[in-house]
Amino acid sequence: MRWKPLAAGMAAALAATHAAAQAYAPPDPQLVPVDPEERLHILRVFMDGDPVVKLVLAGLLVAAIAALVLWILQASRRTAAPRSMTFLAVWSRSAVLVGLFGASYTLMNSAIGLSNLRPAPSIGVVAPGLAEALLSVMLGLLGAAIATMGHRHLQARLVRPVEVEDAAEAGPRATVRLAHEAG
Repeated sequence: MRWKPLAAGMAAALAATHAAAQAYAPPDPQLVPVDPEERLHILRVFMDGDPVVKLVLAGLLVAAIAALVLWILQASRRTAAPRSMTFLAVWSRSAVLVGLFGASYTLMNSAIGLSNLRPAPSIGVVAPGLAEALLSVMLGLLGAAIATMGHRHLQARLVRPVEVEDAAEAGPRATVRLAHEAG
């Protein structure tokens, strides 16, 4: 019963605070869509980027495509080549770091540029740099995901035939036991 007056007092204080804020706050501006030729998209983020970031983004994209091609080529073969497995293993662990390097480089350059501007720019000026950093991280994650899935898939194909051959040598009971353990 004691909480009802407290809740009513808090609601009145909140309403008064909101009314006071509305009296001093400027009205929200009308949002207008950007013209299609001025819109920011992934290709424009890449084309407007710093040369170092372009190099990082292009490297990430090429490595992600290479990981996918290696995975597909090695999956169609009976056994995977050790070099392909090594590339996929290394890239699965380092792609995110390369993407984060690109993002941190972009954000550092953006922060240095913003600190040298007066008055502080709007979000429209900052957004391309943020999009560039996020694209770098996204490509790093994409490359790492492709390489990790490819490496694990090919590694499982290499390990599984050995288990099946060992089970065939051990007899039918071992085959049933292995199938039961796998399922």
